[in-house]
Amino acid sequence: MDPDSALYSLVYIPNTDLLVTPDSRPGRYVKVWDLTLGSVVHTIEEDNLTSWYRCNFDTDTGGNILTTCAFGKLNIWELPHFRAIQTNLDVGGQAVACSPDGTMVAIGALRIEKEQSNSELVLFDVSNNEIRSAIEYSRWGRHTYRRHIAGLAFSPDGRYLASAGRDVCIWDADVASSTFGQCLKVLVGKMKCRGMQIGGARGLDEQELTWGAKGQERTGILLEFLADRGAVLDQEQKKHVDMANKERCEVPKIQ
Repeated sequence: MDPDSALYSLVYIPNTDLLVTPDSRPGRYVKVWDLTLGSVVHTIEEDNLTSWYRCNFDTDTGGNILTTCAFGKLNIWELPHFRAIQTNLDVGGQAVACSPDGTMVAIGALRIEKEQSNSELVLFDVSNNEIRSAIEYSRWGRHTYRRHIAGLAFSPDGRYLASAGRDVCIWDADVASSTFGQCLKVLVGKMKCRGMQIGGARGLDEQELTWGAKGQERTGILLEFLADRGAVLDQEQKKHVDMANKERCEVPKIQ
Protein backbone atom coordinates (compact mmCIF):
# COMPACT_ATOMS: atom_id res chain seq x y z
CA MET A 1 0.00 0.00 0.00
CA ASP A 2 1.37 3.41 -0.96
CA PRO A 3 2.10 5.35 2.27
CA ASP A 4 1.57 8.66 0.45
CA SER A 5 -1.97 7.77 -0.67
CA ALA A 6 -5.23 7.42 1.24
CA LEU A 7 -8.16 5.00 1.17
CA TYR A 8 -11.58 6.61 0.99
CA SER A 9 -13.71 3.52 1.62
CA LEU A 10 -13.62 -0.12 2.62
CA VAL A 11 -15.96 -2.91 3.67
CA TYR A 12 -15.63 -5.94 5.89
CA ILE A 13 -17.39 -9.02 4.48
CA PRO A 14 -19.64 -10.43 7.24
CA ASN A 15 -18.85 -13.89 8.66
CA THR A 16 -15.43 -13.94 6.98
CA ASP A 17 -11.92 -12.64 7.61
CA LEU A 18 -11.98 -10.67 4.35
CA LEU A 19 -11.67 -6.91 3.92
CA VAL A 20 -12.27 -5.16 0.59
CA THR A 21 -10.53 -1.90 -0.37
CA PRO A 22 -9.88 0.10 -3.54
CA ASP A 23 -6.33 0.58 -4.71
CA SER A 24 -4.62 3.26 -2.61
CA ARG A 25 -3.39 4.85 -5.83
CA PRO A 26 -5.51 5.91 -8.82
CA GLY A 27 -6.24 2.72 -10.73
CA ARG A 28 -8.84 0.15 -11.69
CA TYR A 29 -8.34 -2.40 -8.96
CA VAL A 30 -10.24 -3.61 -5.92
CA LYS A 31 -8.21 -5.62 -3.44
CA VAL A 32 -9.52 -8.38 -1.17
CA TRP A 33 -7.45 -8.83 1.99
CA ASP A 34 -7.32 -11.83 4.29
CA LEU A 35 -6.98 -10.31 7.76
CA THR A 36 -5.61 -13.55 9.18
CA LEU A 37 -2.84 -13.74 6.61
CA GLY A 38 -2.40 -9.97 6.37
CA SER A 39 -2.09 -10.10 2.60
CA VAL A 40 -4.08 -9.65 -0.62
CA VAL A 41 -5.78 -12.90 -1.69
CA HIS A 42 -7.82 -11.61 -4.64
CA THR A 43 -7.81 -8.66 -7.03
CA ILE A 44 -10.80 -7.38 -9.02
CA GLU A 45 -10.11 -5.38 -12.15
CA GLU A 46 -12.65 -3.37 -14.16
CA ASP A 47 -11.42 -2.02 -17.50
CA ASN A 48 -14.11 0.59 -18.19
CA LEU A 49 -13.75 2.55 -14.99
CA THR A 50 -11.98 5.89 -14.73
CA SER A 51 -10.59 4.98 -11.33
CA TRP A 52 -11.35 2.89 -8.26
CA TYR A 53 -9.62 5.58 -6.21
CA ARG A 54 -12.82 7.02 -4.71
CA CYS A 55 -15.18 4.07 -4.87
CA ASN A 56 -17.67 3.10 -2.18
CA PHE A 57 -18.78 -0.29 -1.00
CA ASP A 58 -21.67 -2.06 0.68
CA THR A 59 -22.74 -5.68 1.09
CA ASP A 60 -26.23 -7.07 0.62
CA THR A 61 -27.88 -9.89 2.55
CA GLY A 62 -26.66 -12.47 0.07
CA GLY A 63 -23.05 -11.62 0.80
CA ASN A 64 -22.50 -9.91 -2.55
CA ILE A 65 -20.27 -6.85 -2.77
CA LEU A 66 -21.56 -3.61 -4.30
CA THR A 67 -18.99 -1.21 -5.73
CA THR A 68 -19.40 2.15 -7.41
CA CYS A 69 -17.11 5.08 -8.12
CA ALA A 70 -17.45 8.59 -9.49
CA PHE A 71 -18.18 8.59 -13.24
CA GLY A 72 -18.09 4.78 -13.28
CA LYS A 73 -20.97 2.37 -12.82
CA LEU A 74 -22.59 0.09 -10.26
CA ASN A 75 -21.02 -3.35 -10.01
CA ILE A 76 -22.31 -6.33 -8.04
CA TRP A 77 -19.77 -9.06 -7.29
CA GLU A 78 -21.01 -12.51 -6.31
CA LEU A 79 -19.14 -14.33 -3.56
CA PRO A 80 -17.14 -16.45 -3.04
CA HIS A 81 -15.64 -16.28 -6.56
CA PHE A 82 -16.19 -12.52 -7.12
CA ARG A 83 -18.10 -13.10 -10.33
CA ALA A 84 -19.60 -9.93 -11.83
CA ILE A 85 -23.42 -9.87 -11.90
CA GLN A 86 -24.71 -7.93 -14.91
CA THR A 87 -27.14 -5.05 -14.30
CA ASN A 88 -28.88 -2.54 -16.55
CA LEU A 89 -27.61 0.36 -14.47
CA ASP A 90 -24.77 2.20 -16.21
CA VAL A 91 -24.26 4.89 -13.59
CA GLY A 92 -21.85 5.44 -10.75
CA GLY A 93 -21.31 7.84 -7.89
CA GLN A 94 -19.51 8.55 -4.65
CA ALA A 95 -21.93 6.68 -2.37
CA VAL A 96 -23.81 3.36 -2.41
CA ALA A 97 -26.01 1.48 0.06
CA CYS A 98 -28.09 -1.68 -0.02
CA SER A 99 -31.43 -2.10 1.74
CA PRO A 100 -31.53 -4.58 4.64
CA ASP A 101 -33.48 -7.14 2.58
CA GLY A 102 -31.07 -6.82 -0.36
CA THR A 103 -33.74 -5.82 -2.91
CA MET A 104 -32.97 -2.11 -3.32
CA VAL A 105 -29.69 -0.29 -3.99
CA ALA A 106 -29.31 3.45 -3.50
CA ILE A 107 -26.61 5.35 -5.41
CA GLY A 108 -25.45 8.93 -5.13
CA ALA A 109 -25.01 9.23 -8.89
CA LEU A 110 -22.91 11.74 -10.79
CA ARG A 111 -23.76 12.73 -14.35
CA ILE A 112 -21.77 15.02 -16.64
CA GLU A 113 -23.81 17.51 -18.68
CA LYS A 114 -22.24 20.43 -20.53
CA GLU A 115 -18.97 20.04 -18.59
CA GLN A 116 -20.83 20.26 -15.26
CA SER A 117 -21.48 17.44 -12.82
CA ASN A 118 -25.04 16.96 -11.58
CA SER A 119 -25.99 14.75 -8.68
CA GLU A 120 -28.94 12.34 -8.58
CA LEU A 121 -30.29 9.95 -6.01
CA VAL A 122 -30.99 6.70 -7.84
CA LEU A 123 -33.01 3.83 -6.32
CA PHE A 124 -32.33 0.62 -8.22
CA ASP A 125 -34.48 -2.51 -7.87
CA VAL A 126 -32.00 -5.40 -7.88
CA SER A 127 -34.59 -8.17 -8.15
CA ASN A 128 -36.23 -6.63 -11.24
CA ASN A 129 -33.01 -5.06 -12.60
CA GLU A 130 -34.59 -1.65 -13.11
CA ILE A 131 -34.44 1.93 -11.82
CA ARG A 132 -37.42 2.64 -9.56
CA SER A 133 -36.63 6.29 -8.89
CA ALA A 134 -34.13 8.96 -9.99
CA ILE A 135 -34.30 12.33 -8.24
CA GLU A 136 -32.28 15.43 -9.02
CA TYR A 137 -30.51 15.93 -5.71
CA SER A 138 -29.96 19.70 -6.08
CA ARG A 139 -33.72 20.33 -5.75
CA TRP A 140 -33.67 19.53 -2.06
CA GLY A 141 -32.29 21.29 0.99
CA ARG A 142 -31.12 24.82 1.54
CA HIS A 143 -27.69 24.50 -0.03
CA THR A 144 -28.57 23.87 -3.68
CA TYR A 145 -25.07 24.40 -5.06
CA ARG A 146 -22.31 21.79 -5.37
CA ARG A 147 -24.62 19.22 -3.82
CA HIS A 148 -22.99 15.84 -4.25
CA ILE A 149 -24.09 12.88 -2.17
CA ALA A 150 -21.23 11.80 0.08
CA GLY A 151 -22.94 9.04 2.06
CA LEU A 152 -26.08 6.86 2.09
CA ALA A 153 -27.67 4.63 4.75
CA PHE A 154 -30.96 2.71 4.96
CA SER A 155 -32.93 2.49 8.20
CA PRO A 156 -32.94 -0.99 9.84
CA ASP A 157 -36.47 -1.68 8.52
CA GLY A 158 -35.59 -0.43 5.02
CA ARG A 159 -38.44 2.11 4.94
CA TYR A 160 -36.24 5.19 4.99
CA LEU A 161 -33.00 6.28 3.38
CA ALA A 162 -30.66 8.98 4.70
CA SER A 163 -28.32 10.87 2.38
CA ALA A 164 -25.42 13.03 3.49
CA GLY A 165 -23.95 15.98 1.61
CA ARG A 166 -24.21 19.67 2.42
CA ASP A 167 -27.41 18.69 4.26
CA VAL A 168 -28.80 15.41 5.58
CA CYS A 169 -31.98 14.37 3.75
CA ILE A 170 -34.43 11.66 4.80
CA TRP A 171 -36.15 9.86 1.89
CA ASP A 172 -39.10 7.49 1.63
CA ALA A 173 -37.64 4.16 0.45
CA ASP A 174 -40.81 2.09 0.90
CA VAL A 175 -41.96 1.06 -2.60
CA ALA A 176 -45.49 0.46 -1.27
CA SER A 177 -45.76 4.03 0.03
CA SER A 178 -47.53 6.80 -1.90
CA THR A 179 -44.55 9.07 -1.19
CA PHE A 180 -41.89 6.59 -2.36
CA GLY A 181 -38.78 8.38 -3.63
CA GLN A 182 -39.70 11.70 -2.06
CA CYS A 183 -37.69 13.74 0.41
CA LEU A 184 -39.51 13.69 3.75
CA LYS A 185 -37.22 15.89 5.81
CA VAL A 186 -34.10 18.01 5.46
CA LEU A 187 -31.70 18.38 8.38
CA VAL A 188 -29.60 21.48 7.72
CA GLY A 189 -26.17 21.38 9.28
CA LYS A 190 -24.16 24.53 9.97
CA MET A 191 -20.73 24.75 11.53
CA LYS A 192 -20.76 27.23 14.43
CA CYS A 193 -17.51 28.84 15.50
CA ARG A 194 -18.84 31.70 17.65
CA GLY A 195 -16.34 32.57 20.36
CA MET A 196 -13.67 30.21 19.02
CA GLN A 197 -10.23 31.72 19.73
CA ILE A 198 -8.07 31.22 16.63
CA GLY A 199 -5.62 34.07 17.19
CA GLY A 200 -2.09 33.06 16.31
CA ALA A 201 -3.13 30.20 14.03
CA ARG A 202 -1.32 30.31 10.70
CA GLY A 203 -2.00 28.84 7.28
CA LEU A 204 -5.71 29.69 7.38
CA ASP A 205 -5.30 32.04 4.40
CA GLU A 206 -3.96 29.30 2.10
CA GLN A 207 -7.02 27.07 1.71
CA GLU A 208 -10.01 28.20 -0.37
CA LEU A 209 -13.53 26.82 0.06
CA THR A 210 -17.18 27.56 -0.72
CA TRP A 211 -19.97 27.90 1.84
CA GLY A 212 -23.48 29.26 2.27
CA ALA A 213 -23.85 32.80 3.65
CA LYS A 214 -27.26 34.47 3.98
CA GLY A 215 -28.80 32.16 1.41
CA GLN A 216 -26.08 32.76 -1.18
CA GLU A 217 -22.94 30.96 -2.27
CA ARG A 218 -19.67 32.49 -1.12
CA THR A 219 -16.10 31.52 -1.97
CA GLY A 220 -13.11 32.64 0.04
CA ILE A 221 -10.21 31.60 2.21
CA LEU A 222 -10.68 29.42 5.29
CA LEU A 223 -9.97 32.41 7.53
CA GLU A 224 -12.95 34.27 6.02
CA PHE A 225 -15.20 31.27 6.63
CA LEU A 226 -14.19 31.07 10.30
CA ALA A 227 -14.73 34.81 10.73
CA ASP A 228 -18.14 34.52 9.06
CA ARG A 229 -19.05 31.79 11.55
CA GLY A 230 -18.13 33.93 14.55
CA ALA A 231 -14.54 32.97 15.36
CA VAL A 232 -12.37 35.51 17.21
CA LEU A 233 -9.43 36.71 15.08
CA ASP A 234 -6.25 38.51 16.04
CA GLN A 235 -5.26 41.78 14.37
CA GLU A 236 -3.05 40.18 11.72
CA GLN A 237 -5.83 37.74 10.77
CA LYS A 238 -8.33 40.59 10.52
CA LYS A 239 -5.98 42.35 8.10
CA HIS A 240 -5.88 39.20 5.94
CA VAL A 241 -9.69 39.08 5.87
CA ASP A 242 -9.99 42.78 5.04
CA MET A 243 -7.39 42.40 2.28
CA ALA A 244 -9.22 39.38 0.82
CA ASN A 245 -12.53 41.28 0.82
CA LYS A 246 -10.87 44.30 -0.82
CA GLU A 247 -9.30 42.17 -3.56
CA ARG A 248 -12.65 40.56 -4.25
CA CYS A 249 -14.37 43.92 -4.60
CA GLU A 250 -11.67 45.15 -6.98
CA VAL A 251 -12.16 42.25 -9.41
CA PRO A 252 -13.89 43.76 -12.49
CA LYS A 253 -17.20 42.19 -13.43
CA ILE A 254 -17.47 40.73 -16.92
CA GLN A 255 -20.33 42.35 -18.81
